[in-house]
Amino acid sequence: MTKPNNQIPKGWKDVLLNDVCLIIMGQSPLSSSYNTEGNGTPLIQGNTDMNNRLSAPRQWTTEITKTCNPNDILMSVRAPVGDIALSIHNACIGRGVCAIRATKSNQSYIYQYLLRYELRWKKYEQGSTFTAVNSSDIKKLKFCMPPLPEQKAIAQVLTNFDEGIDLLTKKIDLLKDRKKGLMQQLLTGKTRLKGFSGEWEEKRIKEFSSICTGAKDTQNKIDDGLYPFFVRSQTIERINSYSFDGEAVITSGDGVGVGKIFHYINGKFDYHQRVYNIHSFDVDVCGKWFFFIFKSKFPKRVFSMSAKGSVDSVRMEMIADMKIKIPCLMEQKAIAQVLTDADEEIDLYEQKLKKTQKQKKFLLNKLVTGEIRMQEFRNADN
Repeated sequence: MTKPNNQIPKGWKDVLLNDVCLIIMGQSPLSSSYNTEGNGTPLIQGNTDMNNRLSAPRQWTTEITKTCNPNDILMSVRAPVGDIALSIHNACIGRGVCAIRATKSNQSYIYQYLLRYELRWKKYEQGSTFTAVNSSDIKKLKFCMPPLPEQKAIAQVLTNFDEGIDLLTKKIDLLKDRKKGLMQQLLTGKTRLKGFSGEWEEKRIKEFSSICTGAKDTQNKIDDGLYPFFVRSQTIERINSYSFDGEAVITSGDGVGVGKIFHYINGKFDYHQRVYNIHSFDVDVCGKWFFFIFKSKFPKRVFSMSAKGSVDSVRMEMIADMKIKIPCLMEQKAIAQVLTDADEEIDLYEQKLKKTQKQKKFLLNKLVTGEIRMQEFRNADN
């Protein structure tokens, strides 16, 4: 590959999407023809029928309007517009979708180019009730396209990255499922680690720890602050003060994070006035083990205590009076180590995934604009 080049590469030409692709705007069948039993033809209505960049229809139709083929590119044309997927079906497409099929270009190259263009469709959104992009906007999309051999080569490089991303994603999903299974077995005592037996003792959280809330507000956060600042979201902010130094388990006290947000920390930090800090564990309780079991059990308790099925806030006693069965300290530590190892393996693969996604995004932006060229095509221009 070569360094970025400000000039259009030799042999590349400006084209409209309509010049090199067939664009099929969807048309919804009569709603009376819909079914969820698999009768008729798969129906793709919008981005809700796309999953993991593949068509994933939830309904079928016995009336055929506009259709797509396997490997057609699907784009959502109603809010949110621009979402891209590949069809794996012979399907009927509704008004929220268009199908794009290469006629004078490489299908995989067009797919990759449209992935790059996803967010840019937002500027074309129209309408007051349903934001949308129309067929003329899609057809007049202008871009600089390389000759077919280079299209194929670029598409192959980017497809290889996609395959790597897909493998990493599947690996992460498997590891998360494995960890979930470990938690269900080890934290309930259904499965015991080798060398451990005996009964577990039931206690309320207030019997083996202290619980308090913070004194800060979200506006107290400071970018690049010295210490972690726990607020009512999964994001850990920063701050230049700390009001606690030690081992603690953190959870949100209100807002959308109720029963969903949990953190473990051992060190200096500050925290929001509606964030709970569970700390000062008895000598026979492992804080990291408590983090895992609290995270697994508390959501169910939160929602079981609300007639609405959801809660706006957590009361102190909801935590303090919660009963937990506790194994001996050595077993707690052993369980915590197994689950910590599982988390570290997941984190390792998630970092690999982020790195691969970042590399792919960089190459996507550079290869389809000609700023970076593969060696064989750069040499052909000289």
